[in-house]
Amino acid sequence: MMKKTLLLWIHLLYPFLFLAAFIYLGEQTYTTSEGYYSYYADIKIVNYSFFFICYGFPFCAFYYFIKNRPFSQWLLPVGFLLVPVLPFAFYAIFPTSFYLGMLSAVVLIFYAAPFTIISLILAFVITHKDKIAQSKTEV
Repeated sequence: MMKKTLLLWIHLLYPFLFLAAFIYLGEQTYTTSEGYYSYYADIKIVNYSFFFICYGFPFCAFYYFIKNRPFSQWLLPVGFLLVPVLPFAFYAIFPTSFYLGMLSAVVLIFYAAPFTIISLILAFVITHKDKIAQSKTEV
């Protein structure tokens, strides 16, 4: 029971932790004569690591979920649905940063919406598969 609870919290908090780290690195930008510049934007390993963590790790988590099913499949989209709320919360705390308002829209379009759709499709497939397996065992 404790392991299932821990896995559920990891699933729900993972997108938030990723976005918090991304916001932190984004806030490390500073203005030069050419515009905004970020030290972290020049480090390729940081860029590729974030790309893998952002888009690769959820697929690994989906694979693990399919194999072990530690919690209800209908909780899969919840973590991704709540992610765009985090920049709005930071924007409420630090209203001077327009970056956070734009980031919320970008995160919704390119991260939260696709993974929410994927996780909903996965939940429907798992539910359908369970119904088929249950009907075969009843006969």
